[in-house]
Amino acid sequence: MVRVVAFDVNETLLDLAALDEPFTRAFGSAASRPLWFAQMLQLAFVGTITGEYIDFGTAQHAALRMLAARTGTDLDPADADAIVTGMRRLPPHPEVRAALTALRGSPLAVAALTNSTREVAEAQIVNAGLRDLFDAVLSADDVRRLKELQVENARLKRIVADKELQIEALKELGKGNW
Repeated sequence: MVRVVAFDVNETLLDLAALDEPFTRAFGSAASRPLWFAQMLQLAFVGTITGEYIDFGTAQHAALRMLAARTGTDLDPADADAIVTGMRRLPPHPEVRAALTALRGSPLAVAALTNSTREVAEAQIVNAGLRDLFDAVLSADDVRRLKELQVENARLKRIVADKELQIEALKELGKGNW
């Protein structure tokens, strides 16, 4: 049996601080970057919970529009594109290469596992100069199911069942029909 260690890509291996400049240009401050990332994750996860898969690129653009609306920012489409395409060129955190290199001598297969599309994930790992350190790059997008939510969705269904609520009610809530 092959034993595998899988690493999350965005913010675990790769440093989102590289997006601070385009965020400052678009929103006047890099402080908006973590708000955007959290909003993007929330959109993607709620989509999965409600049965409406949302790929990360779509969620990233939508979160930028939502952040612009919340902050009263007139978001230039070119700035939004610079942020989203900038996700492909994130540098690794300083300790990542050494840690991954140390794993190459182990019996473990090493994989990158991300919610980004396969195309974006491959670009990220290649552009970060890390592709030679991975046996595989895996995308949750291939199965149109976000990685954290497979387990979380099962947990939520148990909670819902325990409270005698119906999953359909949660779906309607997620669609804003309440």
